[in-house]
Amino acid sequence: MSKLGNIYSSYGQQFNIAIGNTYSYNVLSGVNLPKNIIIISSPIDEDNNDIGTYSLICTDSLGNPVRLTYTIQQGNGLSLDNDVIYLNIDNETIKNSNGLHIDLSNIYSDVILTNDNILQIDNDQLSIISQYSRGVSKGDNNTIKNDDGMLYVNTENLQYANNSTSTYGIIISSDNNISINNGVLSLNQDNLTKASNEEYGICHGDEITVSINNGILEVNTQNLEIASESEYGIINIDNSKILSDNGLLSINTDNLNIADNKNIGIIDIDNSSIKLNDNNQITIPDYKKFNDDLDGLINDINSNITDLDNLKDDLLSKLI
Repeated sequence: MSKLGNIYSSYGQQFNIAIGNTYSYNVLSGVNLPKNIIIISSPIDEDNNDIGTYSLICTDSLGNPVRLTYTIQQGNGLSLDNDVIYLNIDNETIKNSNGLHIDLSNIYSDVILTNDNILQIDNDQLSIISQYSRGVSKGDNNTIKNDDGMLYVNTENLQYANNSTSTYGIIISSDNNISINNGVLSLNQDNLTKASNEEYGICHGDEITVSINNGILEVNTQNLEIASESEYGIINIDNSKILSDNGLLSINTDNLNIADNKNIGIIDIDNSSIKLNDNNQITIPDYKKFNDDLDGLINDINSNITDLDNLKDDLLSKLI
């Protein structure tokens, strides 16, 4: 409790003046304040400029603070004229004679009632609030409740959000992938599953072979490996021997080299002496018979050679 009025404890004492760059309620709640000092409370903004709210506070001989002034500003009927703050009234509905009062004789409204010179609002005559107009309202006592004139939302009875039914409602994070800070949702990307060949997940491009533009993945083909006989990679077609139709490769046999006795190339079969079987393999029909006949012919030739040798030997012996 302050003892500022105890003149015996402050008489003849020196009073000092200090500046506090904060609100007066912070000064009033301070402890160990200096004794016998007048503090000018002047809160500032982020640029160290006064915000225009000034108050005087004085401490007693024990350092207990006492408020001396509040800041008076124009507005809500208060006007300034040559350093004078005055209440601007119309002198019809509000008058200042024998004290400030309301002249009920000049008020006519269905919503204002008087009972023993006490103004009251007839709620039944007021407009009901809607999406497009202001008015009176009441809580449903389920999702919105009233506690001694204080409205509050009963969150336990609010509808839960449901994506499958497109229902708006309240939510709660069920895992460490989603954070909620003062009602603002954020995604913990570090905790999300990374994409793989088997699982969906988040990913990022290497900015060499894969780039991302506004969330769209695209392949930088100019940075991909070129295919070779031993390595996988991208290819290009000559549009002569190899053709492409919507990414489907095909061979243009008309432009391939034709095989001959000296050069490798494509061939055609006569379907008589040479045929294709059901497995698209080249075969020679009656190859066994042809081989047996060839073996017989060879044996006959070998037999005739033997007879000729014997005849030769016989003739030589007679000549001798």
